[in-house]
Amino acid sequence: MDNFDLKKYLAENKLEEEKYIGQFGSRSAENLAMAKAKFSNAILALDSDNMETAKLAEETYLMLGNALKAHLDERFNR
Repeated sequence: MDNFDLKKYLAENKLEEEKYIGQFGSRSAENLAMAKAKFSNAILALDSDNMETAKLAEETYLMLGNALKAHLDERFNR
């Protein structure tokens, strides 16, 4: 993927983060979808010359795990 395509993909994923609001039957499903989009963006934005991008990816990975746990708890432990 060349630099132009990468920037286009990143921009499209940023838009997808906003797209999820209000489209799911539960708040936890909506939060999970948003966390997945944010994690995808963080992975694509990784830069070996900038350690802050690695920290952001780690934080969004933990956020994704917490969102998944909350969604599964809501779905199966009602």
